[in-house]
Amino acid sequence: MLCDCNKLVHFVTNVGTALGMSEKEAAVFGESLVFADMRGLNSHGVMRMSTYVKRIQKGLVNINVEPKIPRDGGSMLAVDGSNGQG
Repeated sequence: MLCDCNKLVHFVTNVGTALGMSEKEAAVFGESLVFADMRGLNSHGVMRMSTYVKRIQKGLVNINVEPKIPRDGGSMLAVDGSNGQG
């Protein structure tokens, strides 16, 4: 049986919004997990969703954060992901 990927993206996105993610972050969450599965990277796909949910609920991962660039070192760039998703 083939999966309707759009339905799966919608489901994962809804899980993200239920966790308190913004619509934008939840959409990226859903699309990223399903796209990983579509590329054959099942270890980083929808099967990881329950782990991500638990980590968010425990406060181990921040949601709705924007990466920051604390300093620009010329040919190198430091990025602070603020302990956000992936």
